[in-house]
Amino acid sequence: MTDEKSVHRTLDASTAHVPPDERDYMMGVFSVNEYDEGFWLWVSPEDSLPEGSEEFPAVLALLDYARGLNCRWVNLDRDGDLLEGLPAYEEEPCEAEDCPNYPLWGENFCEEHNDAEAHDVLLAEQGVISPGPEPVKE
Repeated sequence: MTDEKSVHRTLDASTAHVPPDERDYMMGVFSVNEYDEGFWLWVSPEDSLPEGSEEFPAVLALLDYARGLNCRWVNLDRDGDLLEGLPAYEEEPCEAEDCPNYPLWGENFCEEHNDAEAHDVLLAEQGVISPGPEPVKE
């Protein structure tokens, strides 16, 4: 027979619920175990949050959500589900000039700006690439 005290509920959620800047530093504040696809986050009791936790509003919202479901752990996985009622953040910053996340680095665009043709036009306007030949009209 299994003792109920040794069985704990786990909330599976997407890593997108924690913005990249919070993910980078949450391990120094919260009880977190990192793995290739994400993190295991211990759901600390609300009355015993670690010092410095107020700097992580997305993590605190996730912990509140998990506590409401009587979960002891949150499995933040890059393929995890997006949870209704919690904000989701871009995994990588967007480089589109009209996106609030611009200017950034790499070749990353948010879903709204993930358009190869628009990307090439943007790079041509910035002088990064040549615009290429005009399409041949038949």
